[in-house]
Amino acid sequence: MRVLVVHKHYRLPGGEDAVGLVLFVGAWLHRIYRHGRLWLKREDMDTLAARFHMTALLSALGMSVVFITDNALLYVFVGIPVFLQFALAEAAELERHENRVRN
Repeated sequence: MRVLVVHKHYRLPGGEDAVGLVLFVGAWLHRIYRHGRLWLKREDMDTLAARFHMTALLSALGMSVVFITDNALLYVFVGIPVFLQFALAEAAELERHENRVRN
């Protein structure tokens, strides 16, 4: 009896060709640009939103370094904190925008 074990391989439509690579790299670079721009744009760097954008930017940059040697998206314990930082930064930005609209 043969047992097929697939290790670190998964198939997504458009995920293994040049189009998928361009889309992924473009989205990742946009994420780095967005958090860097929003972090540097804060008047008060000590606000919660600025801190979340800084940690999201540093997480994305750190993950980019890891991408040189490995696909870190396959490791759940590495990916979850990074994407949680992205979500916290976006939530803080949304809250800041809603507070500005109310006032």
